[in-house]
Amino acid sequence: MEPDTETTTTDTSVAALAAAEAAKTPKAPAREKINGFVRPEPGSKTGIIWDFCDILYRLRGEAGEAHPVPLIAEVRELYRGSGGTSDSSCYSQYLNWLDYHARKPELKARRAAETSGNAGLSPEEIAAKAQAKADKVAAREAKAAAKAEADRIAAESRAAALANAEEAAAALIAKLKAAKDAPAAPKAPKAPKAPAAPAAQEAPAEASDDDLLAAAAAAAAAEA
Repeated sequence: MEPDTETTTTDTSVAALAAAEAAKTPKAPAREKINGFVRPEPGSKTGIIWDFCDILYRLRGEAGEAHPVPLIAEVRELYRGSGGTSDSSCYSQYLNWLDYHARKPELKARRAAETSGNAGLSPEEIAAKAQAKADKVAAREAKAAAKAEADRIAAESRAAALANAEEAAAALIAKLKAAKDAPAAPKAPKAPKAPAAPAAQEAPAEASDDDLLAAAAAAAAAEA
């Protein structure tokens, strides 16, 4: 007959984790007040909420979180997982835990970091991100200033062109008015007509040989 072997299992339930955390957390002196609050007994009805806060704070710190303080939503998730039903009690004990450890400034810093998108970033990364944001703002402001200057120059040019157009129009109107009001110039007398030139006389036609012979014969007959 084979000897019985004993199987050891690890309880990983939320309640077991809380109990383990309670064992690690040194108990404060009985009823000792810190910052005006008394820590409840670990594992008690209200103390388990503190245990969850301690678990989350420790685990987040071990993970290297810059702001390990837990949020109420994270604590409430563990509380409900352990069978807790009073969300109001969970919230009030969470606030007591924050005040007891004076960790409200840490909570505020975590929320600010997560709101700004810096959660989990190193100081160098946060500084680089801030510088990039400042550069972006400066570039946007420079662009806006350049546009404003361009708009100013364009407005001045339009104003100057309009003034020149108004001056030219005024000068034209004055010129037209002066021309209309000026007396009409006297008409110049008409020049007399020149006498008509005499008609040119036609030159006598040149006599032909027959005409010359006939004239000579006539002259000889007259002498006879």
